[in-house]
Amino acid sequence: MKKLGGKVFLAASRLAFSSITSHEDELNHLNIFPVPDGDTGLNMSRTLAPILSLKEESNLSKAADEVALAVLQASRGNSGTILATFFLGLSTAFKGLNSANPTQVLSAFKEGAMESYASLVDPAEGTILTVMRDASDIKAAPSIEETFLLMKNVAFTSLKNTPNLMPLLKEAGLIDAGGLGFYYLVEAFYEATLGKKSPEMAELSPLLKEQNEDLEDLSYRFCVEGLLKKNEAYQGNAKAGLLKDQLGNLGGSLVYVETPSLIKFHVHTNEDETVKDVVGRYGSLLDCKVDNMARQVHNEHFHDKTIAFVAVIDSDAFAAIYSNFEVPEAFITPLSYEVSYEELATAVASLNAEEIILLPNNKNAVSTCELFAKRSTKKIMTLNSQSEMEGVVALEHFDPTLSLEENLLMMKEALKESDFFAVQQAVRDYSHGNLDVKVGDFLLVKEGALLSSSKTPEGLLPTLFSLLDDKSEFTIYSGVSAPEEEANFLAEEMRKKISSSGDVILLRGDQKIARYLISGEKA
Repeated sequence: MKKLGGKVFLAASRLAFSSITSHEDELNHLNIFPVPDGDTGLNMSRTLAPILSLKEESNLSKAADEVALAVLQASRGNSGTILATFFLGLSTAFKGLNSANPTQVLSAFKEGAMESYASLVDPAEGTILTVMRDASDIKAAPSIEETFLLMKNVAFTSLKNTPNLMPLLKEAGLIDAGGLGFYYLVEAFYEATLGKKSPEMAELSPLLKEQNEDLEDLSYRFCVEGLLKKNEAYQGNAKAGLLKDQLGNLGGSLVYVETPSLIKFHVHTNEDETVKDVVGRYGSLLDCKVDNMARQVHNEHFHDKTIAFVAVIDSDAFAAIYSNFEVPEAFITPLSYEVSYEELATAVASLNAEEIILLPNNKNAVSTCELFAKRSTKKIMTLNSQSEMEGVVALEHFDPTLSLEENLLMMKEALKESDFFAVQQAVRDYSHGNLDVKVGDFLLVKEGALLSSSKTPEGLLPTLFSLLDDKSEFTIYSGVSAPEEEANFLAEEMRKKISSSGDVILLRGDQKIARYLISGEKA
């Protein structure tokens, strides 16, 4: 093959989705720290999923534009956002080309790598960025197939070297998850030039129609809509029929379409988390959107407000806490706790305000929020909140009489003056410095750093209080894994250790990853 055209480019992009999805668990488990937040594979897969629905296009420039837009809108998390900027770079390089020769293909991959580097404030080596750059830093071969084979081999060598560039990877005995995902992408491009195609592509097109919502019927709070890739046990026609009945029992306005490997569903319900749990038993969710219809009606009462909020949250419990603040707001509960570009666009479009503050509430969602804010026609700013509890502190300091910029400064200052901790359980053994962690140990985490470990949550309190000399107002948010008796005991132990002028408030947060979130503020 002397030139890469639009059809092969699209086939390669679809094959990349299939490959990354098939290796999703492997990518998720390549996590440096022993806490259950590895979701690189999930984010990369969800980011690429919309490519399957794109129409055939022989013109390379048009095909690259369509893929870049689809990936950008679906991008979520750091790995997904980096993939989106990579495809934006490809689109820029292929602009105006009906097809590309090997030299032009290499130039496009270099442009994609440069675009990804430029998208990050502090790009790190030993990551997906390094593998991107190295794979494109070669001399073009005579054919497209040979060029992609060379890129694949160089990407593999670069991937094996990532631990030597990032000490934490070497210490954990791992390679970079994002870099491995990109290797699978290059491998897919090579295999596509040999004629291999994605098996899901033909089934997806009729399943992607959006449903119109009737907001007058508020018997149900949530509209849940998604796309499921079936597990092997349910592959085939009408093999997951029980799911249709289960969804019907959980709500109304059910739309259910099943193909041999995919299911598209849409249901109005009051049990959005239950719907996602039930659907998840049958396979892997490629996409899922939850709209709070009652929240949309609530926001009508604040339609004259200048500033609104969009917050990424992990549970209905936190949604209820946020709802206590009388501001127009939209909530997003994404699959992987990391928001996609398209989810942000939908949430912002649901608000009347022209000025928006984004609360990512997760370090891996920040880059997507910042990219969206940069490209939006509205005046949007991102507050770098790392968890829902930080979002709560920010909202406590919001003043509707101040400007967007003034509020952002005041909220940033409030976060700077507060302390935020997470209590999580180790999912594997881990040693670092003075820490010797075993599976099941409780970990005290602050700003991504592991501070101490203990066999019980209360065993972490001495370290916690040694860092909180000037704080006396504490809020504990208990997660779904925290027993009520344990949470109450932890709160009582904290009350014993603070001054009489201080206070400890225990709230149900129902967050999925952290057993507890703990915020400390000055009185």
